[in-house]
Amino acid sequence: MKLPEASYVDNKELMSLSRSVGRLERIMYVFVLALGVPQFIVVWLGMKAVGGLELWNGKHPDEHMGRARYQVYLIGTLLSLAAAYASYYLICLWARANIGR
Repeated sequence: MKLPEASYVDNKELMSLSRSVGRLERIMYVFVLALGVPQFIVVWLGMKAVGGLELWNGKHPDEHMGRARYQVYLIGTLLSLAAAYASYYLICLWARANIGR
């Protein structure tokens, strides 16, 4: 079954959407860590990876960009995870210093 052609989407719109998803992910990661269920992060990243397989494995019309998109995904994911863990760590330090008195 062939999917209908997608309408043109400006790269600026896509970047804005990617940034929004990244911001929401970082917030979600901090909450998930605070709730003590970091396994959800693995599930979330798995869902994101499965969703991007078509773009990364050359089945997309821009197949030469597949590897580059995958690398950008890895870098963005690493930065989001690092920011979330750093935020969670700082929140824990603040909570121990101010609430644990």
